Amino acid sequence: MSETRPIGQVKRYGISTILPVSAACVSDVGLVRENNEDNFFLGLEEGIFIVSDGMGGHQSGEIASRIVVELLPQLLENLNQKITTNSGKTYRNSLISDTVIELNHLVWEKAQESMGLRGMGATLALAWVTDVNGMVYMANVGDSRIYYYHNRQVHQLSQDHTVLAVLLAQGEVKLEEAADHPARGKLYRYIGMQGEPKTYLSRIHMRPGDELLLCSDGITDHLSDEDIQKVLLRRREPLESCSTLVNAANQQGGNDNITAMIIRWYKQAAKLT
Repeated sequence: MSETRPIGQVKRYGISTILPVSAACVSDVGLVRENNEDNFFLGLEEGIFIVSDGMGGHQSGEIASRIVVELLPQLLENLNQKITTNSGKTYRNSLISDTVIELNHLVWEKAQESMGLRGMGATLALAWVTDVNGMVYMANVGDSRIYYYHNRQVHQLSQDHTVLAVLLAQGEVKLEEAADHPARGKLYRYIGMQGEPKTYLSRIHMRPGDELLLCSDGITDHLSDEDIQKVLLRRREPLESCSTLVNAANQQGGNDNITAMIIRWYKQAAKLT
């Protein structure tokens, strides 16, 4: 797996030797912020892919999102040891939800150690590829999104846990008012909150050519679902598609940190041929 570090940007990409996937991620500070509070985990061998957007300011958001991407893979690895092949999908979803609650508590505890960390938190977008047959479990908390590209169409598989999303669903805010609404970006559910966040869970069975996009709101605040679909329709390599999305968000203002991760499913992995 190769890595380059341009100014204000981190890129990672590679092909798994275990699973039939290739993946890439580009994370950019954007044009306004001084530091990048987004973090990610590109676990090609583990089948674990995470994007996390920190919140809290004064670099505490960066700490929160870093805890998410450092601790969650190990928690999931520990969880995997509890799961047998006969456990079933519902059982796995329940254990993922419990694991996210544990992660939330760990971040909340860290925030209590210092006044400068109080109120810090992070979003979570997780895709967990559990076998070579294409089963993927997903979880999200906050407003980092997961998109599924299948049959030339893009579908959002995550749920936005924002005040604005609730107002839109209730019809109290019109879609054309959303871009400048004061509730935009206000989360009611995130990692590090007091209490237990209810995780939004989903699963899919990926087919050859399918892709998953995990991204922070630095992408979705600037690009519509149609914009994202146009990029994925070009069928470029994941790293090039990620860079295109990040560059497009910067061209639209780059008002936040920007992270895009793409996982592409292939028919066969190297060890399966």
